[in-house]
Amino acid sequence: MRLYIVRHGHPVYGPKEQLTDVGRKQARALVPRMVRAGINRIYASPLRRAIETAEPTAHALGLPIFIEPWCSENLAWSRFTRDLGEGRRTWVWNVDDIGSFVRGPNRDAGDRWYEIGAMSTIANGKDGYAALQSESDEFMARQGYVREGNEYRIERPNDDRVAVFCHQGFGLSWLSHLLRIPPNIFWAEFDITHTGVTVLETVRPGSRGLYRRHGAGLLQPEVRHYRPEMSLPLRYVPSGGGRVGGQALPHTLYYLTSPRLYRFSGAAAFFLI
Repeated sequence: MRLYIVRHGHPVYGPKEQLTDVGRKQARALVPRMVRAGINRIYASPLRRAIETAEPTAHALGLPIFIEPWCSENLAWSRFTRDLGEGRRTWVWNVDDIGSFVRGPNRDAGDRWYEIGAMSTIANGKDGYAALQSESDEFMARQGYVREGNEYRIERPNDDRVAVFCHQGFGLSWLSHLLRIPPNIFWAEFDITHTGVTVLETVRPGSRGLYRRHGAGLLQPEVRHYRPEMSLPLRYVPSGGGRVGGQALPHTLYYLTSPRLYRFSGAAAFFLI
């Protein structure tokens, strides 16, 4: 299975939410890529900007759009924002010193990410992330893949091409779970541009010489994430550090691989190539 996670096009936010002219052009520009990919199932957040982005692809392929309420940015907003006072809120990663998320002991926070820095000010960050994980697992189970720890058991092998049209805040948080990269690291180092596409491809253990210790029947997904405005591809080194050009790197930094592509490896069964 391949899972295509697509952020909506450029929108007008607010009560009269809709795509702008630029956003509609972006949505139409996605169509050839989605057609070439052979998308055979389309899901979308219930918000209008996500649905409008999905519509040109759905029309071209003659497919219905299935609405997934758990993909709503409103839900992510309620989980991963902090209070600024006077009735104002902002995403938790909108801070002056985003580097603090991955500096010093914060880089090793792991599953206790919600206790550090600005993240400790999220009212329900821990429970909100747990809810997102549960919702993700239910969705993946419907696709035929049941999570067991950091991997997925193949319940229903398939070659489906599944597109989910969603949002920045939700998408970053969901990818953090799927890639098993702690949210503080993912939020600090990565972003998804309008109509940016992230592709997760499932492969069987050992089929690419990775994680051969795993037993048969568990998934070892590979992930492709394209970000047009970025020129530096990066690799997440979750432990033990790394070296680039003879220079030692702390394990929370990233290193160059190839133009416009990220490669992740490490603590889990998801890889970005």
